[in-house]
Amino acid sequence: MNFNFYLSDIYSLTWINEGDYEANAHKYSVTTGLTLGQQLSETTSMSYSLLTYADNRDNYHLNGYNLSLSWYQLIYNKILDY
Repeated sequence: MNFNFYLSDIYSLTWINEGDYEANAHKYSVTTGLTLGQQLSETTSMSYSLLTYADNRDNYHLNGYNLSLSWYQLIYNKILDY
């Protein structure tokens, strides 16, 4: 379940909380973190993320983390974006 908070017309903050259960392995994996989105123009945006990964095998523990930067640009409306 993710929660999005609009900080201003340009910035938004998203709390990411996702879980996945694998029944055969009895494994529960969790991704938790924050993403700050920044709108640069009507067709361009960037986001900055800090995510952590954890699971319950053998004990519940932190597996890793991810610090990332992403870029989004809409080239043609409803046709091409990256």
